[in-house]
Amino acid sequence: MEKFMSVTPRNCRSKPVTELRLDNQLDKGVISQIPRYNTFLSTVYYNNRSNLLHAHNIALNRAFYYSFIYQALNDTKDLDKQPGFEYIYFSLAADVSGGVGMINGSGIFFDNNCSYANWYTILRLNETLPLFAPKAWRADDYNEPTNWLREPTNSTIDIVDLGSGRGRNYTLPTYKNNPWYDLWLPDLTSKADTLRKYTYNVRIQQNEKYEYVSSFFGPPQPGSQEKVYLPVLFTDPYFDCGRSNKWIVSATAPVVEFMPRYSNFTHLRRARYVAATSVDLEFERIDFNPCPLSEGNPSPNFFANTARCKKTTLCEPLSGFGFRRGGYQCACLPGYRYPWWHDGPFLGVEIEAATKEEYENSFDCFPTDCKLNFLSYFQLSIFNSIC
Repeated sequence: MEKFMSVTPRNCRSKPVTELRLDNQLDKGVISQIPRYNTFLSTVYYNNRSNLLHAHNIALNRAFYYSFIYQALNDTKDLDKQPGFEYIYFSLAADVSGGVGMINGSGIFFDNNCSYANWYTILRLNETLPLFAPKAWRADDYNEPTNWLREPTNSTIDIVDLGSGRGRNYTLPTYKNNPWYDLWLPDLTSKADTLRKYTYNVRIQQNEKYEYVSSFFGPPQPGSQEKVYLPVLFTDPYFDCGRSNKWIVSATAPVVEFMPRYSNFTHLRRARYVAATSVDLEFERIDFNPCPLSEGNPSPNFFANTARCKKTTLCEPLSGFGFRRGGYQCACLPGYRYPWWHDGPFLGVEIEAATKEEYENSFDCFPTDCKLNFLSYFQLSIFNSIC
């Protein structure tokens, strides 16, 4: 918590990388129940995991699309048909604007000399850009000329190529805001290609006689027990210095393409990771589950069992609370009922705000076989001794 509170937009540039990342916190369960692609059908996910699932699916969707379209149009004559500058920028903006309250940023980061810019007309044919990394994120628009109330609206999106300009080589180890890079890039060896790339087939029935069939390499397709070679990985929380200036968590997936492109000598090239997609979530908006460990709340979970439900109640997590206390409710166990003066489960926000005396003398359920319905709020201790 000390590291979390010590970093600000004013001092983040002077902080070392270790101070801008909550290293190894995923192993401790600061972000619990991270989605795994190969366990979706066998895992119970509560509503408070919907943000992580949404980011997971967007990152994977973008990785599949770019992998397919770049390989399907892998011909010099199709260069102008590939996604251009405008499409990529609008696509990233759509990812952010479509995830109101969830998605804080979206980007695609190409490795060194892996981006063929069909919009850069002065670039010679079949030459690459050294770096290309368009990134969109929600901007603080309180000072915009059109914002007369000077209140943040979360409706303004900044889109910048993070690979342009001096000192912006995000492939270097000294770059502070690239935890997603080392997860996939650079892909220079073919030792694990059979595990890291997977062949997919696309079939489109156009009419009774003609069927479009295409094969392409895409993100990994892991078995049910695989825990390493997954198509989507989540980074540790890190401070997005100089951009959104927030602690964020990124879901990232690889984009696969043949390199070098536009060659008939397929034995001289290989399918490799050329880029990484990134979808950002604001760390403080990710719900944590304070209830005891269970099937729907597996370990590791750093905040497990921090809810203050009593023995006569059952803890249920609530969504939308983010990194705050009180994101749960306490419902009566079978064989117990609520006091006649209380309607429904005990809310966590009320329990956390209660004084010691209020907590000890309330927020408890009564056995259903007890007939004393006339007890007042201050007679709970007597009631417990009777029932």
